[in-house]
Amino acid sequence: MRRAGLASAMALGALFTACKGSPAPTAKDDRPAPMPIAEVTRGQDACSAYVKQVCGCASQATASAGSDSTASAAAAALTEQCKLAEGIPDGIALSLELANGSGVTRRDVLQAQQSVRQMVAECIEQTAKLPMQGCK
Repeated sequence: MRRAGLASAMALGALFTACKGSPAPTAKDDRPAPMPIAEVTRGQDACSAYVKQVCGCASQATASAGSDSTASAAAAALTEQCKLAEGIPDGIALSLELANGSGVTRRDVLQAQQSVRQMVAECIEQTAKLPMQGCK
């Protein structure tokens, strides 16, 4: 029994010695690559175009709604959609700031990058739905 314990201790010591020889990864080595500039630019452009379209459509719908209750409801929905859309560029900027910041964990960087990609996807999807809401 005693020999087994001694052998285990020696094996464990050898393992620690072997691990000690290889340096632990630094935070810089562990950090994911930043989002490509082209991807960020395309995303920001897509969301800016969406905001411009939905807010323009909301203004037109409000102006032409008159006393028609259905048109007024549609205009109100578009106005609300415009208000929500206006926050997306700030959300993207905040997420990019976090993703590119120093002292941020790998997990946080990846989540911030994923958040940017989700917001951009939402902009693209909502832009595609605008014609169904009467927007050109």
